Amino acid sequence: MKSISHGTAATKRAYHHASPRMLEPDRLPAKDTMEHFWIQHGWGIRSRHGIRLRNPQWKGAENTRRDAVRFLVDKVVKKEPRDMVQNDFKRNRLRGLLENYYRGSPYDALKDAGYELHPWELPKSPNSLFKSKGMRVAAVDWLVEKLNKDVRRISAIDFYSNRLGGLLGNYYHLSPYEALHEAGYKLRPWEMEWSPRGIFMEKKDRVKATRWAVRKFGGDVRDIVAQDFFDLGLDGLLAHHGNSPLRALTEAGYRILPWEMRKSPSGYFKKKANRVLAVNWLVDETGKAPTDLTKDDFKDNSLGGLLATHYRNSPYLAVLEAKLVTRDDKAYMCHGGPRLRQAA
Repeated sequence: MKSISHGTAATKRAYHHASPRMLEPDRLPAKDTMEHFWIQHGWGIRSRHGIRLRNPQWKGAENTRRDAVRFLVDKVVKKEPRDMVQNDFKRNRLRGLLENYYRGSPYDALKDAGYELHPWELPKSPNSLFKSKGMRVAAVDWLVEKLNKDVRRISAIDFYSNRLGGLLGNYYHLSPYEALHEAGYKLRPWEMEWSPRGIFMEKKDRVKATRWAVRKFGGDVRDIVAQDFFDLGLDGLLAHHGNSPLRALTEAGYRILPWEMRKSPSGYFKKKANRVLAVNWLVDETGKAPTDLTKDDFKDNSLGGLLATHYRNSPYLAVLEAKLVTRDDKAYMCHGGPRLRQAA
């Protein structure tokens, strides 16, 4: 005989959750159902009409509650504990157990049953879970240990793939760097494989990054080229400076003239004003008279390229354009004037 219910669909649902059920005499509960658990614990009364399932006796039965949760996970739903949700309990006659003894929390029930897991591993975590800094730090530390990779390579995808997307979005502006920084990991934002958006908008951040790059480089700053910035993951920084290492270094307080760089800025000497500036600087730097400048003076002061490209390797043409000599000085400069003077 089947149990009889009356009333609306809502009444039927309420009856299903709150009232004992009658099993048909010829129907034995399958071993992978909670009804079987009921029978095992003496909560089934046999009669000529069948087996009536009584309300379970959870009060004061801590071990029975734990057994019920483990039975649900391992025998009935057959899920990983970390994949359990409230509906798994409600659909299998454990709604009252969950609400009355575990505050409606699958995590509390699973933890009490002896499963090793963290609250953030479940599909749905409490909204207030990460209000505590300690809980946020614990979650980030857990993620770092689980991923077992260089923290600088941790991305937002890593957080989302491990059910920590809410933590990252609600507390760290979707920035893995901010999460790692709060958790005490010593690293700089530009060291991350995916640097925080807008990190180089502030001058102070650009200066810090450039000076850090110089320390990492370890050589003469004049030998730094764009690739050195790229190798350190500072593409964004250099892009802010038009891919010019000189501009980055100058902003950071390094006093370097364009022609002192191992690679002068592209097209710098196409402007006459820049060429004249360099030639005047060379005169001051060497302390020589303009008429006494030699090819070696240009070469020794990083201006050999300027001389070759724009002046056909002629110091005379260089100082002439700078208006430091006149055409009357040509014969003197082009026929070994400085050497003749030294001999005299």
